[in-house]
Parts: sequence; structure tokens; C-alpha cells
Amino acid sequence: LYLQKEVLDKAWDHYHRVLEMVPGHCDVLNNLGVLMLKKDAPQQAIDYFTQALVQDEAHHQARLNLAATFMQYNRYEQALSHYRELERLRFQSTEMHYNMGVALMAQGFLARALHYYKKVLALIPHHVPT
Repeated sequence: LYLQKEVLDKAWDHYHRVLEMVPGHCDVLNNLGVLMLKKDAPQQAIDYFTQALVQDEAHHQARLNLAATFMQYNRYEQALSHYRELERLRFQSTEMHYNMGVALMAQGFLARALHYYKKVLALIPHHVPT
């Protein structure tokens, strides 16, 4: 609740109390990453998302957050590696496919980007950004 209400210092304190009781708690590590993004500390966010994935490599939300953070800073190849891992885990989302298209297009892989854009449009035919 503190994170949602952006009372970040209190959220930080409570998350660290949980980590004292349950070291490596994936959801807490993921949320600490989100908190660090809200504090404009992307490298620390990346560190927390990565710690969550060390605990559970299939933690979808941490992997999505990590990939989205890489997208935000134009680190497309790193983002794509995490999106590809999500695909390998059979995770699907329109946001993921859209971002994969954006990353591939930015790298000049237009035909591959089109493949992912078509996946988005198959699910949401009027998806304006796509």
C-alpha cells in the first residue's frame, strides 16, 4: 500500500523488514526494484530485479520489469534477451510483444518487428501504437 501511495520511505522500511524474515523474497525484491524506479535510480532497480531472478528465474513480473527498464534506456538487446526468456517460459502479453517489436525495429530488424506487431494486432486489432 505504501508503494502504491508513493510513501516510498515507509515502503522501503517494510520491504526490508520482510527481507530480514525471508531473505530473497522474490516479490519484495521486485517491488524494491519498482520503488527504485520511482526514486529515479534505474541501476539500483536493475539490481533488485536481477536479485529476484536469481531467486526465481521464472518470476515473470521481475523479468518484465527488468526488460521494460532496459527498454526505457534504449538497451534493446538486453531487453530482448529477457523477453525471449519469457517466450521460452511460454509467457505471453501484448506489452511484451509490442516492446519486442519496438526493440527489433530500433535495431533495424523490420521483418522480425512486424511479426511481433502482428501478434499484438491479432489480440487487440485497434492497438494504436502498433
